[in-house]
Amino acid sequence: MQNARAAESQLKPACVIISMISYEKDEELDARITEIADTLGMGHVDMSRVICIRSRGSKSRYVLARCHTLPRIVQTAFKVKPHYMIEVVSEKFDRLPREEQDRTLIHELMHIPKSFGGGFRHHRPYVNRRTVERMYRLYLKNKGKDEDGRGSLLERLLPERIRGDRVQR
Repeated sequence: MQNARAAESQLKPACVIISMISYEKDEELDARITEIADTLGMGHVDMSRVICIRSRGSKSRYVLARCHTLPRIVQTAFKVKPHYMIEVVSEKFDRLPREEQDRTLIHELMHIPKSFGGGFRHHRPYVNRRTVERMYRLYLKNKGKDEDGRGSLLERLLPERIRGDRVQR
């Protein structure tokens, strides 16, 4: 009986390996977020205090992205202004088509209040599917693209060599 227990304990691992989430700053996402905020006229978002982070190794089942802020106690202790971090969960976010990625980034930007004071705007009534879709359509309109992202009618109908009123020869 004692030998059976000893053999059984040898089969169990002595330590459990825990996978850690890794985080890295993402300059490409910073540029996308800046372009989205500028296109949507989100002047209240101070892009010098918004950082985009890409995480890998999350076990989350449904989360595509998250918006974080520094807790007020950290802001006070280190004498820093509020900062926001937009984290994208790489395993989920990277699989999305570009349009859904843009909607997700818009969604996270919409959580940042106009006061930019370190708080969050809640899903109801501010950040939800309807309001995100409204902002996404405005984003496409301001970029000069129609709702399916194909560009303006003029861009689609005219050959590439035509620019404005002049024909390039």
